Amino acid sequence: MADEDGNSNFEVGGDLRWRPSSSLAADLTINPDFALIEADVEVINLTRFELYIPEKRPFFLEGSEMYRQRIRQFYSRRIGDITWGGKAIGTVGKTNFSAIATSEDVVLDDSGATGRADYGVARLQRTLPGGSTVGLLAANRHLAGEDQGSAGLDTTLFFTEKLGLTAQLLSVHGPTADGGLAWFIRPAFDSATTHFHLRYTNLDQNIRDDFNAVGFLRDDDRKEIDTNFGHTFCC
Repeated sequence: MADEDGNSNFEVGGDLRWRPSSSLAADLTINPDFALIEADVEVINLTRFELYIPEKRPFFLEGSEMYRQRIRQFYSRRIGDITWGGKAIGTVGKTNFSAIATSEDVVLDDSGATGRADYGVARLQRTLPGGSTVGLLAANRHLAGEDQGSAGLDTTLFFTEKLGLTAQLLSVHGPTADGGLAWFIRPAFDSATTHFHLRYTNLDQNIRDDFNAVGFLRDDDRKEIDTNFGHTFCC
C-alpha cells in the first residue's frame, strides 16, 4: 500500500493450520487482517468500570473456553493487531492444554515512540474423578523491559453429588502489584429442590494495572461476600 507522500509499504501475511490428530491442533499466523472481522457494537459506558467486549477474532476464539474463569487472567482483547501469533491446543490423557504466544507493535508514549509487546499464555486443566477439575494458568506481557501478568490455580471439586466447591488463587506480578494476590472460594450445595452457595472474594490493592496487562479486572482493593439460597416446595 502507499501513503499520501507516495511511499509504499509491502507486507505479506498468511495462516498455517496443523492438525496431526483429533486431540492436537496448532495454528500460526503472520500479519493477520483483523480488519475483516465484524465490528464491535458501540456501547455508551456511564460507569467508572471498564466494559467487557467479547472476542470475535477466529485466532483467539478456538479453545477460548479454557480461559473462562471468575477472575479472568486472560482477556484476549488486550492484544491488538498482532504481527504474528502461534497457538497450540490439545488433550493428553486427562489433561487439556492450551498455549498462545503473540507479538504486536504498540505506541509507548505521547511522542509516538513505538515498541514491541510480547504476550505468552499457558493453560493446563486436569480432570479428576467425579467430574472435578484442577487447573493452572499463567499469563504475561513483556513490554519495554517489564513483565506484567499473573499466575494461579483454579479448581472445581465435587465431594458428593450435592456438595461441591469452586476456588481460585493467583499471584500478580509487575512494577506496582508487588506479588499481590487475588482469590475466591465458593462452597455450594445443590439438589433437585435446593440450592445454596456462599462466596468470598479478596482482591489486594494495586494489582489491577499489572493484572490488566493481560487479564480483565474491573477493580481491586476490595473484599466481597455474596450468597444465595433457593428451595422449591413440592405439592
